[in-house]
Amino acid sequence: MGNAVKTGAVIGTTIGAAAGLVVGFILAGESTSPSALIAVITVAGAGAGAVVGALVGGIDAAASGSDSQADAPLDRLRMSVVAQRDGRFGLGMSVRF
Repeated sequence: MGNAVKTGAVIGTTIGAAAGLVVGFILAGESTSPSALIAVITVAGAGAGAVVGALVGGIDAAASGSDSQADAPLDRLRMSVVAQRDGRFGLGMSVRF
């Protein structure tokens, strides 16, 4: 496995785990299950996100065919936090292409 593939897999794993953790926590929070089950759902979400992220990152890096990484313009990425009427917060993300 090339250096770019390893780097892509690590970056994909990190992003996937973070996204899976957030999604798992949100899904678990909407249930009336005991807190132990909520923790299991959250960790499972992080694990599933990590696996998918590693695959996508590794495949993307392998498809690029280069060991060098280009800088990604972050001015096209917008994150926002919005307060909901019921006291909870919403997280939004938009990407311009």
